[in-house]
Amino acid sequence: MKKLVCIILSICLVFSLSIFSFAETHNINSIENAVEGLITSAVREGRIPFGNYTISNSIPTYYAHNNTLEPFYSVEHHVVFCNDNPVAIFTISGVGTTNQTYSLSEDFVKKLNELVLVNDYPYTLIVSENKVFAYANNDTFELAKYDTTYFDVDIVPENSPDVSSSAVPNNFQSSQAYEPNEYTTSEITNLIFNSYVNINTVNNEKTHIFDIYPSRAVVTIPGVPSYTQPQGSNYCWAASAWCVGETLNPTPNYSVEDCVAAAGGSFGSGGSANMQKTILGLYGFNDPVLYNALSTSTMEGLIDDGEPFIMLCFKNKNTNSLGHSVTCYRYDDSYSPTRFGVMDSLGSSSPWRWMSNSSNGTDYQITCGATTYIYVYALTPNRL
Repeated sequence: MKKLVCIILSICLVFSLSIFSFAETHNINSIENAVEGLITSAVREGRIPFGNYTISNSIPTYYAHNNTLEPFYSVEHHVVFCNDNPVAIFTISGVGTTNQTYSLSEDFVKKLNELVLVNDYPYTLIVSENKVFAYANNDTFELAKYDTTYFDVDIVPENSPDVSSSAVPNNFQSSQAYEPNEYTTSEITNLIFNSYVNINTVNNEKTHIFDIYPSRAVVTIPGVPSYTQPQGSNYCWAASAWCVGETLNPTPNYSVEDCVAAAGGSFGSGGSANMQKTILGLYGFNDPVLYNALSTSTMEGLIDDGEPFIMLCFKNKNTNSLGHSVTCYRYDDSYSPTRFGVMDSLGSSSPWRWMSNSSNGTDYQITCGATTYIYVYALTPNRL
């Protein structure tokens, strides 16, 4: 599916700031440029997907220290959404200073959404020296814990008690330089209820940033796991289905061996499309469908949408002969025809491989050892 790069910047990206933010105005243009550049880089690296990007208002953030709670003036957090799915946190550090900096991280956004449902409920963030918490619906959730301090010395809140410049060690980033307050979620909840600070939450409004889509480039689904099957096993059928399941729903955290057992397979025997459907069912996909080899545009569309699929290949295209399964998760349309990248559990030097085109120019194939397998069927976790 050939698409032109489309970056449509909003004429004026206006961030609604927390009432606790500094009075100085941000340089809106620099914020636009920063968030666009960071997101574009992350997309190109395959960390986050192509699509329509929006950003939340500033999330009110508070700082817990020495059993007190204060507004965190110096940092702003914004959730970045792709097609309305939260994919990253955009952070402005040193707000209101000449050293204002920007960063994009996927550190805790997935956990934040799982626990808080950021599209549905108002919430706020609480940070301590080395932890980040979310507070929503009268409950507190720990999002992340760091070996060193979460924030740099330059962005310590100005009015936080006992954190004057004389009290902060020079090497504040070193885990040996200070003893962090190891708050628990219940302690944070108590601080919130007992604090004189009026806790604010972020609303669900989003501001459109830009759209970014692939153009003659490698498009990769992020987070695809790899597996190399043990010598003598015939686990490709299970590994390819496991790879799809773990990419789309890693919460069950099955191993390939778990999947083999659940589908009734064994070490030396092969599998079938029905056994692969059983594995996809373990991950909550109850309507997988087996199709004849999909068109190039359909395969590109699945990858654009972040949905890997299984390619079932056979020697000489004969479905009664030797078969092999791989997981398709990327494409490169700078080639004609487009080439597709797969996770191949039989890959000799690496599981990350590219399918090649057969001599007739229309079929995709992959060679393992002395045997070449040609793509015949596609098994998708959802009905197309």
